[in-house]
Amino acid sequence: MVFYGLALAFCLCLTGCSEKNVPLGPVSSPAQGAAPEAAEHGFGELISWDEFYRKNAAAALKTVREMPRLQKLSQLFLINLEGKGRFTPAEYDGDNSPLIPGGYLFFSYNIGGDGGEVRDFTASIGDYCREQGLIPPFLALDHEGGLVNRLRAFNPLPSAREVSQSLSPDQAWELYRDQGKLLASLGFHLNLAPVAEAETAENAVFLKNRSYGDAAAVSVYARRAVEGYRAGGIQTALKHFPASTNADPHTSLPELALGLTELERTSVKPFQALLASGPAAVLMAHTRTSLDPDVPACLSRYWVTAVLRERFAFTGLIISDDIYMAALEKNGYPPAQAVEQAVDAGIDVIMLSEKRFLPALCVLADRAALDPDFARRIDQAAARILAFKRYCGITLPREFAGL
Repeated sequence: MVFYGLALAFCLCLTGCSEKNVPLGPVSSPAQGAAPEAAEHGFGELISWDEFYRKNAAAALKTVREMPRLQKLSQLFLINLEGKGRFTPAEYDGDNSPLIPGGYLFFSYNIGGDGGEVRDFTASIGDYCREQGLIPPFLALDHEGGLVNRLRAFNPLPSAREVSQSLSPDQAWELYRDQGKLLASLGFHLNLAPVAEAETAENAVFLKNRSYGDAAAVSVYARRAVEGYRAGGIQTALKHFPASTNADPHTSLPELALGLTELERTSVKPFQALLASGPAAVLMAHTRTSLDPDVPACLSRYWVTAVLRERFAFTGLIISDDIYMAALEKNGYPPAQAVEQAVDAGIDVIMLSEKRFLPALCVLADRAALDPDFARRIDQAAARILAFKRYCGITLPREFAGL
């Protein structure tokens, strides 16, 4: 792959950044690793993510500053994984130590035929990390319902449009709470849903039935989705900020010509209002807007930092969409460039549909070695991700148990 060649040209990573992936220390027991403020499958009910992060951000940052470089950089990646049986890592560093990313994103081919198979697979990931003394990844999937449902083989879930048209807000909350309980029992932590975009002329063809409807419907039902999943033990990611268009980012670069007033009304303000429901993450769109016409939103410091972080005071994870999508790769933003731009913009989690991420990691390692500001940005992202894992009750090495 071209990206592999580019990355090796950047840093010859197998020798230049082959630092031993030393574990942080002995792995704590599940009881020690579970967040003390969290109830099983209901961590958001006792303490919000925002409160938890504000209390623990300094401790998390101190921890990542003491971490080995590869282990720290690995936290910034959400990648796909191989198979659906017993877990084995797909990638190793130059010292033959396994590379485990910050998170794994499950697609349909990673899902077994029933809940037991899925549960065994996800459990094997945690078991492997504990045996190796590694920080376990968070586990994510797209569980919107309707067209986008990775569990469709054994768990039908109505689309957002069907939910808003056939269920009351309280019934929707119950549906999503039960789905959250199911996902949590299967070993997942993060649902890349709900779609928090109102249906408009600009996105209706692309979104189809993935939107709850107009802005009023989205404000009610997306909120109930976030709250219901959290009550069931699953965190959520609002998507796609600031907006989608009718262009499919898998094949082309979405362009949105709406001006500030219209974009604020149809997308920005509704997203801002939904942040009050407590989602732990926002997933960015690849859309290029008139407000920052030079770069797609997921690479835009304006949208990621100036709007989400500063104007909205959002403290959760900010996740890029897949940087291998044609929207970026075929329009002047190749992966080797996009990973840097994403971190520069303020992205915490870089999504890759690939099963290997060492080349991308090496690009970040090279830049961080030369740019102290970039290195600090990586520390901030890694600290937020580790705090998120702690909040979800993921068992972490003992050095992090005091968070």
